[in-house]
Amino acid sequence: MTRRTIVLVSIVLFLWSAADAIAAFHAGDIIVSSIDIGDPLIFWKSSIRQYGPDGTLIQELYNMDFASPTDLKFSPSGILHVAGGSVVYRFASDGSMLTPLTAPPTRIMKTLAFDHSGNLFATSGDGYFLKFNSQGSQQGVTSLGTSSSQWADLGNDQCTLYHFTNSIGQIGRFNVCSNTMLTPLQTPLTGSGVTLVALSDGTLLASTVQRGMYRIQQDGTVLRHYATSGIAYARDLSPNFIWINSGPGIAKFDLQNDAIVVGPFDPGTGGISGIVIVGADPQAIPSLSPLFLALLALAVAISAILRLRS
Repeated sequence: MTRRTIVLVSIVLFLWSAADAIAAFHAGDIIVSSIDIGDPLIFWKSSIRQYGPDGTLIQELYNMDFASPTDLKFSPSGILHVAGGSVVYRFASDGSMLTPLTAPPTRIMKTLAFDHSGNLFATSGDGYFLKFNSQGSQQGVTSLGTSSSQWADLGNDQCTLYHFTNSIGQIGRFNVCSNTMLTPLQTPLTGSGVTLVALSDGTLLASTVQRGMYRIQQDGTVLRHYATSGIAYARDLSPNFIWINSGPGIAKFDLQNDAIVVGPFDPGTGGISGIVIVGADPQAIPSLSPLFLALLALAVAISAILRLRS
């Protein structure tokens, strides 16, 4: 192979891998699922999009008709998972779509939670959760003891799955490690629960249908009722912040000062149904291989060019 050929091959490889690097997931990026219900008697459109930390659109990962993507989570290996009814959509760190996980058609998966071992707990709206192991094989379906479970998250003990029940003010608990039902938390919340986010300090951030946000201790006591209205969805890179749907759009919310510090920005894709921040969970660090390949190819190209000139 001649030096000129090496240069051309290196440049082509760089351009190809650089495109992947630009579209790859980076720490702080915002991944949003949304549902745009036009005429509910005809169709609805859904999308999954990636935005930069400032709200700039990077790429649309997927769009679909007659689908309802909701919660989004990263696995410990950095694979993006999106609950989408009877399937869980999966995306590699470069944004390419992988083979989805499937569930019985009677189970409509709404929320997702991973433990550090890579086990996935997918909660369905009818009061059950499905467990998938780190290889994606379904391990069983378990009842949460309620007729509905609108939102769920795994606590920082890696065992307690917290979920809203069909009783207003009640947060159910299930130990996924011992496979046992725990006594539910009784809280003073007066509205139906919408989302539930487990924070790194062991507290829970609960949002109600009236867009009220409450920080709740593990005994059910309300630690703080925030004046800012919104629906909390995703942990941030910093434990002091959370990402919410503020009504006008997506916003970064300061948990200590009860204030929006970034946004809101409107993704313009219909109703927001889920948010996740790349790298927010310590175990979820996407691969940097596309960027590494781009830099490697550039280095090879420069080296070859310098040799041609020598």
